[in-house]
Amino acid sequence: MEKLKLVFAGTGDIGAEVLKALAQDERFSILEVITGSDKPGGRSLKLQPSPIKELALELNLPIGQPTTKSELNTKIAQLEPDLLLVVDYGMIIPQATLHLPKVGAINIHPSLLPKHRGPTPIQTTLLNGELKTGVSWIIMSAKMDAGPLIKQVEMVRTGQENYQELAEKLKRIAADHTGTVLAEYAMNKESKLQDEEMATYTKKISKADGWINFDQKTADEIERMCRAYSGWPGCYFYLDNKRIKTLSVRAIEQKMYSSSVSTSGGKLSIGAREGAVEIEQLHPESKKPMTADEFLRGVGASSAELKLEPKP
Repeated sequence: MEKLKLVFAGTGDIGAEVLKALAQDERFSILEVITGSDKPGGRSLKLQPSPIKELALELNLPIGQPTTKSELNTKIAQLEPDLLLVVDYGMIIPQATLHLPKVGAINIHPSLLPKHRGPTPIQTTLLNGELKTGVSWIIMSAKMDAGPLIKQVEMVRTGQENYQELAEKLKRIAADHTGTVLAEYAMNKESKLQDEEMATYTKKISKADGWINFDQKTADEIERMCRAYSGWPGCYFYLDNKRIKTLSVRAIEQKMYSSSVSTSGGKLSIGAREGAVEIEQLHPESKKPMTADEFLRGVGASSAELKLEPKP
């Protein structure tokens, strides 16, 4: 059987496991890996390649980094692929470009579409406390994440995952199934329309979203928030004019006024709108990460002396 000619377009690390699996799959010939431009990073702000570019270099695959939609369209037209696979690429691909691959342009999305269309499906799943999630493969269309469904694979969360842990599980599902999904679609072209009435949408996350408002959120909401934002932007609050980043928190059944602080038994607890949260591990401003007990011994303060500060 002749190999399927594939162009892979991705930038974020969510597609890395998929690319690695496809590079080892004898059913495919990867014509080129298309990724975003190198961007300044680190303290020196030196130009850094995307995770996908780093992997493509390691796998000795051809790399393209078009900076405009016109350049992207020309690139795909020149390569003449059977398939264009898009995973967390970052550039909106024009409709004309989506029609260039002979078999089709396919996107991998880490949710059970039409639920959680948009940029932050994994974080939204965690924020909502949903246990069922999964991966969807769709034919790309002009409307974001709205194309016909080719395949879905479901999974059930333990309920204890943070963002990185859930992302790893979904990446593994995508890597394990994508080769077969693409090969079967190339043969049968089977798909089904999404139910638009069931569509929900996610929003972009900003740094400000990580601030914990103990007066407005319940303890359960705060715990879910800290799982969802464990990668970026992280969750944080201000205590005695110091920014404190939370690394591990849990909701507890303790009656406390919202935004009140308890240091009883060497534990740092803060009251929420309903219930309270115990801060198990934290990262104080200008210091190293530590346990709550280490923090409390370091500041040597009682509950009466520790005050939550409003968002600056």
